[in-house]
Amino acid sequence: MALGTVPNDVHVYQHVQSYQVLQRQRDTDTAWVEGKDNQRYELNVGGPYTVDDAHQVMVGDIWILAGQSNMRGYGFFDDNDNDNSKNSSSSNNNNNNNNKGCHVFQSCESWGMVPANRPVHHLATSPRSVHHTLPDPTVREPSIVFDRGASLAPAFVRKYERTLGVPVGVVPCAHGGVTIQQWMKHDDNDDNNSNADGTLYGAMMDKIRLVGGHYTGVLWYQGESDAVHFDTAALYLRDFTRWICQLHDDISQKAFFVYAQIGRTISDGGDKIDLAWSMVRKAQLDICLQEHHFGERRIAIVSTVDTDMDDYIHLSASGLRKVGGRMADAATALVANASRESAMIYATDVTMIHLPYNHGKHWRHILRLDLNLQQNVTWRNKDMITGFTIHDMHPSRDRLLQVDVIHSARINDQQQVDLYLTEKGYQQIVAGEVGQYVLRYGYGKNPQCNLVTTTNVAALAFGPLPILVTSLPDSGVRLD
Repeated sequence: MALGTVPNDVHVYQHVQSYQVLQRQRDTDTAWVEGKDNQRYELNVGGPYTVDDAHQVMVGDIWILAGQSNMRGYGFFDDNDNDNSKNSSSSNNNNNNNNKGCHVFQSCESWGMVPANRPVHHLATSPRSVHHTLPDPTVREPSIVFDRGASLAPAFVRKYERTLGVPVGVVPCAHGGVTIQQWMKHDDNDDNNSNADGTLYGAMMDKIRLVGGHYTGVLWYQGESDAVHFDTAALYLRDFTRWICQLHDDISQKAFFVYAQIGRTISDGGDKIDLAWSMVRKAQLDICLQEHHFGERRIAIVSTVDTDMDDYIHLSASGLRKVGGRMADAATALVANASRESAMIYATDVTMIHLPYNHGKHWRHILRLDLNLQQNVTWRNKDMITGFTIHDMHPSRDRLLQVDVIHSARINDQQQVDLYLTEKGYQQIVAGEVGQYVLRYGYGKNPQCNLVTTTNVAALAFGPLPILVTSLPDSGVRLD
């Protein structure tokens, strides 16, 4: 801690609370505070510091937690969480267990240390009316969060701090069961976000103000409530793009944005809901690819489609830990501007090839997928990959028809995915029209996917990719 003269345009923290995280300046790795003696002090990244009566004050990065129930956290706590305070009923438990807990600007809007076995979101304690007017089971039944309030935040914080050596504070703003429209401003012209009590967006922006107005980025997990209805799923690309633009327009800094592609649901609904679920996933991937195309490298997406669940739609504690780790990998790569294993694995191209056997009398037919990989990776499973499907999109059909023609999926030595087609399936595709058949990964509301690296990077759901038929090498005739 050093006295000094504050440079122009640098935020100075006042009235610091215990367990508060002060957002570091990226160029100096410091934060400034003003004590009760009216002196201003420059604090280096790290801590803990004592500032007047406040203790366990840290200097690091602040991340906003926004979205719906899988960001709020609805997994059952499990044996991987320590259980020192399992029987406590207060969310404002400042347990000084730094290696397990999180510095949290709690739902009651005071800073505290929340252990890993306690809910990061406790919406029933929020003073904001929006969290009490929008339905949420954890508000209707507040005690439920002490059994099923497991969150991705502890895993995110632990891995982020371990990777960058920078303390993390999180600001919970999520709410269960909400659509992207319920996250919009009610008035696009409200530049001051004056509805801080009655809207999720306004409440989030006001919480950002309360923690000092500066933060590193937003973690976002939302889209399930839009995917359960075809009409809202069809508008998700437009609405999510609008929400991201709204956020960028309302902040004075360029924050990082890391978000989840939605996972699975086990429910009725038929073919139309399968398509709706995939439309939302595709919109989420397309937005990230579009941002990268225009040179914007402050955004990243992570997969959740392979994770464990605790009910029909909510991730389990182990699934949330997995996603929290993925978000930390993506976030630290953005913050450090690192070039390491890509956090975005998806197919960029599909080619049909034919391999002869028995002196060319017979052929094996393969769809070969080139993956978006920055470097060689190792895979958890190379020989029994699941999650790929082929669909008949002939315009005469009133629905998307899945055709069962893949008998094996494997990763070859060139880090490509080879999908082996049945002979009957190959002939069916050959007989079709150009573009009639497409390939997808992670299609529908409940796909079973396992294309994951040993470092916990999972392939995103992608597609449709058109399948272009190629002729057998000795025929000299294209069949498309």
